Amino acid sequence: MAFDTESHIFLQRTGSSFRMASKDSDIESAVFPKQELNGYGLNFDDSTESLYDFCRTSLQSVLNMDTDTGSHCQCKCHPRKSTGLEGNDYDDDDDVDNDNYDSADDRSRSKSNVIGIMQELQKISAKLKEENHVLAEKKKDLLRREQLLSVSQKNFQTIVELEIKRKMEGIEKQELEKSLIHLKEKIKENKRLRENFETLKSANEVLRSEVESLTNERTKCDKQINSLQARLTNLQRLHEQNQKQIVPSLAIDVKQETTSSKTAKSSTEKPHKRSLKASKVLQCIGDLLPSLLTWLVDMQLAAPLRNSVAHLPHQLNAQESSIIRKPRSVSERCLKVIPALVEFLREYPSFSGSVSLPCLQFVYWAIKNLEDSHNQSKSGLSSTLRRLGEELYHSRASTTARITEEDILIEQKDALPPLPNTNKEGLFFKSSDCHVRLLCALIVLKTVSQVDFLANVLDDLKNELKSDRGKELFLFYQGTPVVLQYLKPIHKTLVNNAVDVFLPLSMESPHLNQFLTSCSNETWFRTVAVVLRAVNMDDKIFEKLSIILQKLSKIRHNKKLFDVYSITALIQELSRSTSTCSSNQQDYSFLELNLRSILFNLNCVGSSNVSTT
Repeated sequence: MAFDTESHIFLQRTGSSFRMASKDSDIESAVFPKQELNGYGLNFDDSTESLYDFCRTSLQSVLNMDTDTGSHCQCKCHPRKSTGLEGNDYDDDDDVDNDNYDSADDRSRSKSNVIGIMQELQKISAKLKEENHVLAEKKKDLLRREQLLSVSQKNFQTIVELEIKRKMEGIEKQELEKSLIHLKEKIKENKRLRENFETLKSANEVLRSEVESLTNERTKCDKQINSLQARLTNLQRLHEQNQKQIVPSLAIDVKQETTSSKTAKSSTEKPHKRSLKASKVLQCIGDLLPSLLTWLVDMQLAAPLRNSVAHLPHQLNAQESSIIRKPRSVSERCLKVIPALVEFLREYPSFSGSVSLPCLQFVYWAIKNLEDSHNQSKSGLSSTLRRLGEELYHSRASTTARITEEDILIEQKDALPPLPNTNKEGLFFKSSDCHVRLLCALIVLKTVSQVDFLANVLDDLKNELKSDRGKELFLFYQGTPVVLQYLKPIHKTLVNNAVDVFLPLSMESPHLNQFLTSCSNETWFRTVAVVLRAVNMDDKIFEKLSIILQKLSKIRHNKKLFDVYSITALIQELSRSTSTCSSNQQDYSFLELNLRSILFNLNCVGSSNVSTT
């Protein structure tokens, strides 16, 4: 009904427009203005615009036809006015009738055209309404989507805010837990330090009481020693007095009888043995003397001559050229002298320090020179050096026995060099000179490979290092690398002995800094790192090594060596294991304190405490 009403109104407006157009002849302004069509809710697009233009042109053509027909009819109805001829009335009536018929036909045709146009306009209106309805639905859909989008944005913003809040709460909770853990660790560390302090305090009190008791015992022992010394002096005086009272003649007779009987028994054997031994000694001296004299000439006596005439080699004769010849290397000379010198030490029966000490010094420095120069010819001397080490260890020659007074009498008869009344067991390791004993020990450690020999020599060396004189000689002869070669897991039975040798050197003495300097090198730290990594090693070894490492950690430039060979990490791991073992009823307090002191000197105590907890 709404559509019919609107159509009726539209037709009325259209009819009025037609009439106005026919009166005013203003067709352009009368035919369906767009403003009025828009007033009825009709929207124009490209398709409807073209249809509107077509309808407009059609109506305009119809209206033009009606206008022409009306004017024609008017002219026909008033023939007199138009022509001014009043005579031919009857001829003109026929023409008027024909024109009226044509105009009626034109009106009926224009009416049918208007009806068709109206139908087209109704279709256009229906189509426009349908499109308007679709657009309204789309608008509603867009509004609904916009509302959903705004709601989803608000929900998303709410979710994001909740997630951020939840994560912030989680982060705050984690930070709080970390702070609590750190606080607990600090509390535990303070408690541990307090307990360590109490332990040290109690240990200090115990040590103080022990020192006091030892001091008292020492005073008592000093008093006893003084009394015993006085008593011994008195006994010696009494013995000397008794000896003076013995009849001298009786002693002389007994001595002559014993010597005559022994001389009669061995008169056939001793001269040959002594002469053979003397010939061997002279042969050794003959081999040594030319080499040593040539060496002395080359290195000292001929050096000024060589420097002065080096620029005149063509003016010298053969003898002078041989004198100023280029000296051979020290290694070559050592290789030539060592065998003769070893044979001389084995055969020479005089065991005074004036002879044995220079020989031992030469042998030791020659071996060290060959090792430092990496001379491959040293392998040819291995058997000779091993024989020398065994000779020094046994402290007696295989072909010599105890020298008695009969040998002296035989030598006097045969005009042989006199031999002292002693035996070879008083030489080398049994010598009264600490210098000789220490040199023998170092040479044996460089030449012998038997484990029992090495263990005994290391024990003797440990005893020698209890005195400051022994420490001084040991450091002078660079004994640290010599003993260090046995501080390896491959020499498992000798590791403890080697550490025992180093331990007296690490005690407070005037030579402590020199010993620490000899240990502050890559070789020493590499060897210690291998020992610390070894499994199934005695805990006592770690305790002794910790004492030396604690002294070395005080030297600032050693921190780099601790880090390079991962000794710091090994000590931290060992500290953790000892703390675990100490909680299992095992006593590692001394080792743990030394390890903590090392880490403190290396500025690693903080990380160690955290890892320990």
